[in-house]
Amino acid sequence: MSSPPVEPPGYNKIWSCVGSAGVVNPPDLGKVIFNGSIVQLVGLPGTSEVSGPATEAIIDGQTVTATIRYGVVAVEGLYAAYYNQHSFALSLRYRTGPGYVVAKFIQVTLNDGLESPLLTFDSRSIIGLSGNEFQLEYSNWQLVLVDFTTYAYYVELTLTGPGGSVPPLYPTAVSAVWLLTPLQEG
Repeated sequence: MSSPPVEPPGYNKIWSCVGSAGVVNPPDLGKVIFNGSIVQLVGLPGTSEVSGPATEAIIDGQTVTATIRYGVVAVEGLYAAYYNQHSFALSLRYRTGPGYVVAKFIQVTLNDGLESPLLTFDSRSIIGLSGNEFQLEYSNWQLVLVDFTTYAYYVELTLTGPGGSVPPLYPTAVSAVWLLTPLQEG
């Protein structure tokens, strides 16, 4: 699924955040840098292994994975029209470099803390992806209930790329993430 280089007409951006405004998992602090609006994965020079719960091994070496979270907050008047189900999509401005990006819009039940992913974006599902330049893509549309009286919400962003002693020229990065919903008629 590939999207046009701009947002589709007839849609509202109802929440947005720059990549550098997220909170990095403590074990991942040395794996990312912030530059303006961008959060970017960096290599780990001088190491052949990466440890920590967010790391996974791949066949031809090691990968470096970092998790960044973004709180999605209710804004008076903004979500009032969305307390019933509407179609939502998660959109990103990102660069894969030699890696990939996964983002999830997650709902947390306030009374018991149960977490449920509502939307998922995975750059590995995009066909014809150019890894060295920033691009705009969005997830599949899903019916989602947004209700800040019963739930809290956050976006979890995972950047994955090669580890090792030579950082990539164009590392995996995200400049912005946002939620879209169709414009309401009348």
